Amino acid sequence: MNALLDNRVPPPLVALLCAIGAWRVSVATKATALAFEPLLWLAVILCVTGSLTALAGMLEFRRQRTTVNPLAPDKATSLVSGGVFQYTRNPMYVGLAILLAGIGLALGNWLAFLWLLLFVLYIQLFQIYPEERAMLALFGDQFKTYCAKARRWL
Repeated sequence: MNALLDNRVPPPLVALLCAIGAWRVSVATKATALAFEPLLWLAVILCVTGSLTALAGMLEFRRQRTTVNPLAPDKATSLVSGGVFQYTRNPMYVGLAILLAGIGLALGNWLAFLWLLLFVLYIQLFQIYPEERAMLALFGDQFKTYCAKARRWL
C-alpha cells in the first residue's frame, strides 16, 4: 500500500515546518518564552540531546556506507543495527522529536506540543511504515530479527 505522501517529504523539513507551526501558535496565543531558568535549561538540554541523537544516527549510516536519503529507503545497501540503532530503529526521527519537544518547552506554550504530536504521527504513517516495508523487502528475516530486538521509537 503506497500512500500519496509515502517518503515524499524529507523528515528534517517536516520537523522544520512543525517548529515553525509551534512558533506561530505561540505568537498567535501571545505566549511568552520561558523565564523560569531551570525549564529553559531543560529545553536547551532537550534540543542538544535531540540534535546529537539524530546526528549519531546519520553518522552510523555513513559508517555502514548506506544511504541516508529518507526518500529512497529501497536504496539501502545494509541493515544498520549497531551504535544508537541498538536502542531504537529510528534514532534520527527520535532525535528530531526530542528537538521539537525542547523547542515546544522553550516557547512556553503547551499548544506547541500539538505540533510535536503531528510530527510523530506524520513520520510514523508516511516515513517509518514505508521504510519498514522497504527494509522487509530488502532484508527479510534479518530485518524481522532486528525489529524484535530494537523498538521503533524508544
